[in-house]
Amino acid sequence: MKSISETINLVTVLHDGQYRKKTKIPYISHPFGVMTLLIRYGFTDEALLKTALLHDTLEDTEYTSVDLKKDFDENITDYVKHLSEDKSKSWIERKSHTIRNINKIPDVSKWVLIADKINNLEMNKIELEADKLNWDKFNKGKVFQEWYFKSIYQELVKNKKIAEHPMVHYYKTLVLFIFDGEIDGIPNI
Repeated sequence: MKSISETINLVTVLHDGQYRKKTKIPYISHPFGVMTLLIRYGFTDEALLKTALLHDTLEDTEYTSVDLKKDFDENITDYVKHLSEDKSKSWIERKSHTIRNINKIPDVSKWVLIADKINNLEMNKIELEADKLNWDKFNKGKVFQEWYFKSIYQELVKNKKIAEHPMVHYYKTLVLFIFDGEIDGIPNI
């Protein structure tokens, strides 16, 4: 199985030439940001950190679940599959599936999903504060983005252990800042 360093090298190559939506920021900053956020909140499990790095490979690269299983193991493959959307479905179908299933996926996948959404919200916060956030760059605009991020939060807090975690509190403060303009408790990134 590949080490963390080998995984970093792999995802850097797999996401080469990709950029964050409508920016000049290399996409690899996203998997790195997700992993860094998890470390910041005390997560050290190697499978979880590798999953964070690999979470978008199946849907955004030519890397397959067969490749994943060969390079890692069945558990990491399963965790990443739980985080991968079926791109043949509409945006609403994909996001509704995520919302409906967030409390059914393994904890490793769930924590990575939370960190993934936080990293996306952090990007929105940076752009909003620089007066550069253009909601039209998303498949669905602000109204649907708000529905999605708030619905995820509502599902997460159904689990008391998850609801009380500081990372979920941070998620909530970002959502309130971006969509409702509330600024109390928003730490600088």
